[in-house]
Amino acid sequence: MKYFKYLDTTYPTDNKRRYHDFDISDKQFPKDSSHDTIQLSLHNCLEPFPAERHGKYDLVHVRLMVAALKESDYKHVVANIAEQEGHLQWEDLGRSYFLTNPEKHYQELPSMNTLRLCIEGQINAGPSRDVPATVVEAAKSAGFTNISKYDFRIRDKPELWFKTEEWIDRVLESLTRIFLKRKRDAAGKDSD
Repeated sequence: MKYFKYLDTTYPTDNKRRYHDFDISDKQFPKDSSHDTIQLSLHNCLEPFPAERHGKYDLVHVRLMVAALKESDYKHVVANIAEQEGHLQWEDLGRSYFLTNPEKHYQELPSMNTLRLCIEGQINAGPSRDVPATVVEAAKSAGFTNISKYDFRIRDKPELWFKTEEWIDRVLESLTRIFLKRKRDAAGKDSD
């Protein structure tokens, strides 16, 4: 919801905007969903979108699928999105950026151990080694044109460090729950 409100205030327009948020779980939905231009729906991006949704969106914005998708899933997901016939904006994390900071004092932070565990959990789940590049290739396969990829590194923006640290804490908390659940599920299958 914050993202949608940000768009409304940052990019004002005379046209009435409508937003549609899809997520696999309603746990991600805001508690206050009374905004009149935002519709919230459950949907698994690995499944095709319902036909009545095709061609309805000018822009599809996807973010943080790094922990949710396997390498083999990206082409399928992007092809599902291509049915929307609009623009695609995908924000995600490049795993290679996480553990390549050469400054020793960063490597010794307790949060780095948590981050390493999350990445290890992700590696064991069969993810893309480079999500941004994988998305670009999937977009080309799906027929998207005018594809651009931008790298954004917080390390070069000290004014964003504090806010980013808070955000990373929330992301790591979510990722940790996902990886622990996967590990429990895998242990349960092994015992069957």
